[in-house]
Amino acid sequence: MCVDPMTALFVAQAGNTLLSYNSQKKQAQAQQSASNAQTEADMAALGEQQIQINAAADEDIGQRAREAMIERGRLRAVAADSGLTDNTGRIENESRFAEGADITSIDANRKRSLTQNAAEAKAAAARGQARSASIKQPSLIGTGLQIAGGYYGMQDQIAERKTTIKR
Repeated sequence: MCVDPMTALFVAQAGNTLLSYNSQKKQAQAQQSASNAQTEADMAALGEQQIQINAAADEDIGQRAREAMIERGRLRAVAADSGLTDNTGRIENESRFAEGADITSIDANRKRSLTQNAAEAKAAAARGQARSASIKQPSLIGTGLQIAGGYYGMQDQIAERKTTIKR
């Protein structure tokens, strides 16, 4: 069985086009997987940062509470040694007020840090979506059009040769 050389060339070109499509598709899938992995890593890092923010704030609040307890104990001891117990309640109340103000400040800083962390998470998600959107996806329709264009180009060449031979 003899195959026309133009038909063989067309089949080879069509096969090459399909191989190219498959290669582009695999490359796009690999890029998408890398983009997803980067977004997941960014989100995991931000989640860890959030845990650290909360842990640091809890540690600071605990430390401030310990310092206030030690300070009030010292105030009671000084008051007991000096025999001045009338002002002890007022001084302890001032100590409690200062402790409350410090803890409120620590908690406000925590909330600001968590708000910033949430904004960074939204930005990381947006970057991930932008990366995904920028990945060039191969078109099966485009591949079909390339094959069809190759076929019609081959038909034009055959018709041209036939007219040349007839002359």
